[in-house]
Amino acid sequence: KAEVRLEAFRMQQRLLKEKAAREERQASQQSTQQPKNPAVREGWVKIKRSGAVGGWDERFLRVHAQGLSMYLDDSGTGQCLNVIGLEHVERVARVSSGTLMEVIHSAGVLLLDCEKLADRERWVQAMEQTLGRFRTTYVAQPPQKRRAMQEIQKSEWDVAVEEKTRQELQ
Repeated sequence: KAEVRLEAFRMQQRLLKEKAAREERQASQQSTQQPKNPAVREGWVKIKRSGAVGGWDERFLRVHAQGLSMYLDDSGTGQCLNVIGLEHVERVARVSSGTLMEVIHSAGVLLLDCEKLADRERWVQAMEQTLGRFRTTYVAQPPQKRRAMQEIQKSEWDVAVEEKTRQELQ
């Protein structure tokens, strides 16, 4: 009887270890699937093509704590086509004609078209607030504070800034 109990105890311990390992693997997979830079706002917009050909391309745009990222698909984990860092953005402006807006940055102007006027307003508001927060927390700081800010873990900073911006947008 003692041997049977000992064997049952060992099997129970082995099953508990396997369950803990499985849960740990699942947790690590979920953390790697979550974006490292959570979005303040994301969605589909039309972007004016540059060059002689012109025209519009539909892209998935994500506004996050450090800038704007454009993707071909809405997962936001696929190939990133372009990133514009907030340090390069001068301003976001509404274009008087309908649902257009422009992001003026150091490399030029990015012209965006939204489906509805209300969508444009939400995009502009999210970009302006994110840009304003970026400038007050990083750019406007004297060099000594900037260096100290760089030492902060970016992931912690991103999450805190974006959570605050989300709350303000709601």
